Amino acid sequence: MKCPRVLFGVVLGSAGLLLAVPGLAVSRYVAAGGADAANSCVNAASPCAMIQHAVDVALAGDSIEISPGVYNQRLGIEGRTNLTFEAEGVTLRPTAAVLGPSDVAQGSPCSGGRGRAVVFINDSSGIVLNGLSVDGSDALPPSNEPDRLAGIFYRNSSGAIHGGFVAHLRTEPPSSNQVAGLAIIVQTSDPVAFPPPRVDIENVTVFDYQKTGIVFSGCGCAADGGPTGSVRGSTITSETSALVARNGIQVSFGAGGVVVENNVVAGMRFTGNAALGLGSAVILASSRSNRLTGNTLSNSNFGISNIGDISCAPRAGENVDNDIQCNRVLANDWGMSIDNATHVIRNNEFAGNTTFAILTRTYFPVGIDADASHNWWGSPTGPTIASNPGGTGDPLDDRVLFSPFLTARPACAVEIPASSPLGLTLLAFLLASAALLVLRLREQRGYHPVG
Repeated sequence: MKCPRVLFGVVLGSAGLLLAVPGLAVSRYVAAGGADAANSCVNAASPCAMIQHAVDVALAGDSIEISPGVYNQRLGIEGRTNLTFEAEGVTLRPTAAVLGPSDVAQGSPCSGGRGRAVVFINDSSGIVLNGLSVDGSDALPPSNEPDRLAGIFYRNSSGAIHGGFVAHLRTEPPSSNQVAGLAIIVQTSDPVAFPPPRVDIENVTVFDYQKTGIVFSGCGCAADGGPTGSVRGSTITSETSALVARNGIQVSFGAGGVVVENNVVAGMRFTGNAALGLGSAVILASSRSNRLTGNTLSNSNFGISNIGDISCAPRAGENVDNDIQCNRVLANDWGMSIDNATHVIRNNEFAGNTTFAILTRTYFPVGIDADASHNWWGSPTGPTIASNPGGTGDPLDDRVLFSPFLTARPACAVEIPASSPLGLTLLAFLLASAALLVLRLREQRGYHPVG
């Protein structure tokens, strides 16, 4: 008869080394002023100093508890399983020397390019970050930086991010650089494992980044050829730029089945040469079967952009079956662009979108109109379109079916109150970044979905 497993340990010296039974999940502790030598980090009274050391000694199922503070550290997690980081009030703010040089391992698995990440998670599963923030302000790359810089990078990995912020990932001085600044990226190489890796992101604030806030991406055009996951209750914001067309949330190149729900995404407006591209609050590029619901998407070139990448043919067939309901799409140049008639578009609020509330792109199927009935167009009289005499709402592409339309705002597309946690997060961001916005009058240029 086997005896029950019991934790036995021996405390050795001031370093507080506790030898735990292998395979039994424990908590590992990190704090400023701790010590790593001969320390397995399991004694809260004798914490380790480096988060990386705690990862290196941790076993599957362990929890790494980090004392609040700002740490001049980066983090690499490779080939690990089921690690949870309890990091409320913890900010990683590495210097350039600590962040180190770029390498191929941290770059794109698609192009083989080089890169760096403050938090790099590779070939791992069940990696959960609770409350951890990333601040790149002490390692801003120069404008000619040739390699990718990411705040948090899940590469061929699964897990979750709950809370915290990711910010200050851009060049200094501002530039048209297309790679040096992705806040959060979830990317898989080809071929993708089955089931595909999943990362769920919730209640995260993202701002002051070079190109894209949150990216889910595979390596090609194949449907279901990339990661999946969700973005919920998060705030992704940028300021209007004459130099870079930023995106807020991007799902692209085979990534799909992503739920984008109850987020605030604003400020993705590019005012430079439109031939160089435009910014999108949410961009679905060669992706399908995503669900967008309850989001507020505003002050951007496109609120929602559903496109096929130029390298994917037929492009329209790569962007199908997206469910778009109960969103507030406000004060954009175009509320939404679509390239096929397979989407569900219901109970959304389109208001203040100046060019078109919905645009059907030039390769939209001939002879088929988009069904966007049962939406609110900013007026009880319906949209402004030749087939709706007297309509005073948002202008609409004449290939969009809009009737019957809602004569009042849909109950499910509710404004997020300023007193709610998400509303307070957005307000705090706006106040904290006011000085930054005054200083940064010029920024980056570009338009492609990142890969």
